[in-house]
Amino acid sequence: MFFIVAQAARRAKRGTYDGTDWGKSSYEVLQAIEKIGVRVEITGIDHVKNHNRPAIIVGNHMSMMETLLLPAIIQPFMDVTFVIKESLLNYPVFKHVMHTRDPVAVGRTNPRQDLKVVMTEGKERLGRGVSVIVFPQTTRSQTFDPKQMSSIGVKLARKAGVSVIPLALKTDGWRNGSMVKD
Repeated sequence: MFFIVAQAARRAKRGTYDGTDWGKSSYEVLQAIEKIGVRVEITGIDHVKNHNRPAIIVGNHMSMMETLLLPAIIQPFMDVTFVIKESLLNYPVFKHVMHTRDPVAVGRTNPRQDLKVVMTEGKERLGRGVSVIVFPQTTRSQTFDPKQMSSIGVKLARKAGVSVIPLALKTDGWRNGSMVKD
């Protein structure tokens, strides 16, 4: 899997990595984890496939695996980016790919400023036709707790006049912090 990400990072550094490439390398990661026995089941893809305009995709966040796998599932049907914590733009290898995807980056030290960034930059991405994936939990968690979900995705959707596509994830094949601590 590291080889796949490293290869994507090399292309990103050269400026030859686009949304199609992102979807393909993400799909290669998906295939790699299936080969080692991680079961991947996708249901309800028609909610993305048949959506013909940008949207906010809101899901719970269990591990870094979502960031690696969701482009394989969503990017073939709509351009997409993430709301991410700003520090991910400085991670070796990952940073090159993340920069090419033009994410909405938040610092996570000032909630008021983060809300402003998400509302402004998220609306701008949506206006360009790019859907935005939001994980509105305070932190990644191995269990789903609706009380930890903020309303930021719904607020952004309302402000931008787009719909929300809910996403339920169970990506426990890669424990939180087991390979990369972020």
